[in-house]
Amino acid sequence: MELYLLVISIPALASLLPNNVSKDNSLIFSFWYCVFLTFLFGLRHEVGGDWINYIYLFNNINDLFDPFSLNLLESDYIFDLSNWLAYNFNLSIYYVNFFNSAIFFLGLFFFAIKQPFPSMVFLVAAPYLIIVISTGYVRQASALGLILLSMNFLMNKQIKTYVFIILIASFFHKTVVMLLIFLPMFFLEIKLPNLNKIKVNYLLTFIICTPLIYYFFYYILQKQFEFIFINYLGANMHFVSKGALFRSGIFLFSAILFILFSKKLTKNVFERKVYSIYGFATIIISLFVFNYSSAVDRFLIYFYPLQLFVFSRLHLIFNDHSNRIFYNILVICFFFLVFFVWVFFGQYSNHWIPFNNIFL
Repeated sequence: MELYLLVISIPALASLLPNNVSKDNSLIFSFWYCVFLTFLFGLRHEVGGDWINYIYLFNNINDLFDPFSLNLLESDYIFDLSNWLAYNFNLSIYYVNFFNSAIFFLGLFFFAIKQPFPSMVFLVAAPYLIIVISTGYVRQASALGLILLSMNFLMNKQIKTYVFIILIASFFHKTVVMLLIFLPMFFLEIKLPNLNKIKVNYLLTFIICTPLIYYFFYYILQKQFEFIFINYLGANMHFVSKGALFRSGIFLFSAILFILFSKKLTKNVFERKVYSIYGFATIIISLFVFNYSSAVDRFLIYFYPLQLFVFSRLHLIFNDHSNRIFYNILVICFFFLVFFVWVFFGQYSNHWIPFNNIFL
């Protein structure tokens, strides 16, 4: 557990530095911190709730995956390909984990350095996103790393690049494609109460995209999502996440904070629109946590950018830049609490403790 505390303490201490720390120093810190985490978690040994399942996949990859079929809908192609290449070139699963960890921390790095205080982003991410998700949900973590990377392109309205990265992320975990449902909403402008001011081109985009997306999910990916629907939402639902209520509460709190104080958290109008849509989606999804805890828990992972964004800028809500460190301390205390709750009350935290690395 000491190494986990180190992972949280490093950005916590960095966030207590004076406000005059140069951008270059912040960039250097972010880079080396992510390099450290990539080697620490990328070369982990027998850590994570699904370690045995990933070992099984690796050892049986030739029976489970054919890279030459190019059937992108039958597998999480890039993730399975990384396993296939490592196995057939007589490498170990550590190469697969390192590759996927590098993708995750690369995305986290580029997301963090675009924020005013990158150390706060790492602090918010550390207790669960870094320690648990990046090591336990390997495919989703890689996909999330690419989502975090894509956010920078989305905010610059580089839509083609954003869509391309999301599609690449879907080759690590197919469910990521669902994020494209929100894309037309980002550019649909409705100025109430004058509904006649709706921009026709955005409305047409929305009208055209909605049935296409429905067709894609219902017909093309029907078999691929059948397992998810039956086991997470349907008659055979046996995946129950006991910590989902607590975690969804944090997502819900961040969503409400952003919706209430969006103009203080960012001056960028488009950024406000994107995160507002994420916020409302988070609220709606969170309402289902009592009946579909595991499904909600897994899907909210893709909304982590909102949580990282809000809690790393908490002091902006109070317009109190002089006491930024005080508000940072509040955030630090809260996320240390999140970590200790997971350690002592998490149903499966024993799969992460003690931490092992092939160099340790």
